[in-house]
Amino acid sequence: TLASRFSDVANVFDYGAKGDGTTDDRTAIQAAINSGRGHVIIPAGYDFIISDAVELPSNFTLEINGDLLLAPNSPDDRTMIRNSDRVNYQNNIHVIGTGRVLGNKANQQSGVLIRHTCIDFLKVIGCTISVAEVGSNKWDNLYPDSPASGISGCLQINDCRYCKVSGVLLYEWEHEGIAIDPLGGDCYGIVVENCICEGSGAESYSGIQMGGIGGTSYNNIISSCIVRNCGASGIGLDSRYSVVTGCTVWRNGYAHGINLGHSNAVADY
Repeated sequence: TLASRFSDVANVFDYGAKGDGTTDDRTAIQAAINSGRGHVIIPAGYDFIISDAVELPSNFTLEINGDLLLAPNSPDDRTMIRNSDRVNYQNNIHVIGTGRVLGNKANQQSGVLIRHTCIDFLKVIGCTISVAEVGSNKWDNLYPDSPASGISGCLQINDCRYCKVSGVLLYEWEHEGIAIDPLGGDCYGIVVENCICEGSGAESYSGIQMGGIGGTSYNNIISSCIVRNCGASGIGLDSRYSVVTGCTVWRNGYAHGINLGHSNAVADY
């Protein structure tokens, strides 16, 4: 019924979130997520600061219509959104909405070796990521002698199946805009479609990297995406039985518009 449908929806304001761009709302947002409701809304028109990751359970939708911002001067290797179980597979996790998930790069530590990740899914079967914008994570000092520990993509999906990334603008990342299978997992049935990846020149790696050295990535699709101004390849595809179709890739500063197979990586068929 209509009543039962809306009884499953929670608003983060009901759990103490302020959305004033100053208060750390991480605890309040996590309380809404942990409430047992299957759908939590972050309202439009407000800035929600979080100092650490909010963690999402199975069979759950986080609808972001406002701006979710990483707290200023956050330490190295901070993630903003991730799934809660990093050992066992979870099911049906969705991050949607008209809002933004931003690493707040301008307000992070200047000149310090720091890498941040906006959204990170590991071992999820059936996920959707479709928000307006993801980016502005730290990319300063890309090639230091002693690199920071984080992978620092805008969006990372590792060891996942049947997931879709759709209609997202990604920008100002360090490692990749969208990194599929970056840790050598087992990704298949992944679709990346209608996304725009706007790099920061030499300070950014690839716009979309699907599969990686040591991973098992297959039966995936990259479709109708625009990738530009990356420091590495625009689109990297190390994935068997996979397709790149209808994409525009231009003004990339390294070697390839589309790179099929890195050294020792597989891109058969």
